Amino acid sequence: ILYYTVLYCTTLYLTVRDYREEEARQLLVACRLNEAACCLRCDEWAAAAAACDAAVSRLSDPLGAEAEANVKALFRRAKARSRSSDFGAARRDLREAARLAPTNREVLLTNS
Repeated sequence: ILYYTVLYCTTLYLTVRDYREEEARQLLVACRLNEAACCLRCDEWAAAAAACDAAVSRLSDPLGAEAEANVKALFRRAKARSRSSDFGAARRDLREAARLAPTNREVLLTNS
């Protein structure tokens, strides 16, 4: 519930469009990634994948400065998709995560 409150407040904050918009966007991405992690722990696969989708959609530079957040989202979404038997989509997410972070041990171990 706390994450949903933070997400709601951050979303409201984004609508203000003041000089802190970038900070609010980064906070919203972090909250969505944390929401995905919580959903995975609670076996809520669809909600975890949706939270990852929301995080990825908010990334302004998913291949550059925000590649680490993108890798987290891809990896967590792959876990959620594999647990819900969407193996093809999970494999695509893992391959993309491995391409973006070729030295990430957790991604490499899961992708092998």
